[in-house]
This record gives sequence, C-alpha cells and structure tokens, in this order.
Amino acid sequence: MAEVQPFQNYFRFLKLRDDPEKLAEEVKSFEASVANFEKFLEIHGDASGPFLCGEDFSFAEAMMAPFVQRCIPNLLHFVDVDCMAMVRRHPRVEALVTAILARPSVIATGVEEGEMIKSMESMLARFT
Repeated sequence: MAEVQPFQNYFRFLKLRDDPEKLAEEVKSFEASVANFEKFLEIHGDASGPFLCGEDFSFAEAMMAPFVQRCIPNLLHFVDVDCMAMVRRHPRVEALVTAILARPSVIATGVEEGEMIKSMESMLARFT
C-alpha cells in the first residue's frame, strides 16, 4: 500500500538541517506531497466533515495523529519549515489536520510541545 499522507517522514528534514540545498529539495517534495494529499482527499474523502470519513474520526486519522503532532512543531523548531503554512493552501488537508489536532483524544494522548522538542534534541544527538 502506498503512503498517501505526507507527515510521517518528517525525520528526513531533520537529517538535512545542515544541508540547505537538500533541505530546500525536501521542502519542495513535501509541498508536492501535501498537494497530492489534497487531491486524494478530494477524490476519496467524504466532504460532509473534516475527516476522511466525514464527521467520523477513523483509524486513518488515529494513525496520522502522532505524526502530525510531531511534524509541525519539530520542523518549525529545527529547520524553520512552517508545515501549517503549506497546509493552509489546501483546504481539505487544512480541515483534516486542524480537526485531528483539536480532537480531545489526540490532545489527551499527545506530548507537550516543549517536551517533544527536548525529546527530539536527545534523539538527534544520538542518531546524527
């Protein structure tokens, strides 16, 4: 099964943070992936609500939530890439991401942004 949503590969950006040319290429690729995700949602999504299945939060969103929660603040903090600015150019993706981040169960199971950044700093120190 092909990956459709663009948020799961955010760690690639972090590995490229010291290479501006490759980082710029990755940003362009991410922007294209967000545009492709918009098309996917237009074709396969239920327009009656923000989620893939309309008003119903599904397994698809549950799988995306941790990646969306981590991608957005980590890319902004570590490589100055504003994912939400890209997302806002795509109404279906924006509605989905906004709804995921506002979902009470996602909020309750998420990690506070400062702790997430600290954890990522620790991970980067070990793996890069």
